[in-house]
Amino acid sequence: MALVGWMKTRQAGYSWKCGGSLISNRYILTAGHCTYQDKDYDVVSGPPQAVQLGSSYLDDPGALVVKVAAVIRHPKYKQRRSYHDVALIRMANTVTFSEVIRPACLGAPPPEGNRLIATGWGRTEFGGDHSVELRSVSLSVWNMADCRDIWGTSLKLPNGVTPDSHLCAGEKTGGKDTCQGDSGGPAQVQDGCVWRVVGVTSLGRACGAPSTPALYAVVPRAFIAAAAFSQ
Repeated sequence: MALVGWMKTRQAGYSWKCGGSLISNRYILTAGHCTYQDKDYDVVSGPPQAVQLGSSYLDDPGALVVKVAAVIRHPKYKQRRSYHDVALIRMANTVTFSEVIRPACLGAPPPEGNRLIATGWGRTEFGGDHSVELRSVSLSVWNMADCRDIWGTSLKLPNGVTPDSHLCAGEKTGGKDTCQGDSGGPAQVQDGCVWRVVGVTSLGRACGAPSTPALYAVVPRAFIAAAAFSQ
């Protein structure tokens, strides 16, 4: 897994604000909203400047940090909206695969009732601190009609939840969820002996609240193939 970061303005280093998935030796899959930063006095605004690979810890001095060359957002993604919330980050240099740096496999969304694993360094509770170590959570995939009823419409979702953009997952009893800082990270399912990324952490409400599923952007394999593997 990857961390997506912006250069700090008040001290050295990067502020890692999102996650991502390495899908080739040059590209990271992340959320569209993780590819820009509004004006912020603590970090350089604009697109992300670096990614961290090869470690499950934040700011690991032994990790590989690679500069960002470009970002490619899904053509249907629009800022301030949560549809097609996916993007690719092209690194300035190719990376060499190893025991700790490996590309992820991609897959199709699982049916309702199946479980997926979401991972990230986000907050461990609503309003809490970010985790310094990579964490994971098992979540149940929701029925799309129930998900639409709960989410309704909003500025970010003027058309509500849509199956071509969203995968809905969470626990009806609460207590398990992704949270702020997990955006861009993978939601995966096991396919035999292979784990496949089927979603990208996109949008949530109160972390871990009962009957409040989070939304994961459906992995657009055609877009990824055209943008990252057609050259």
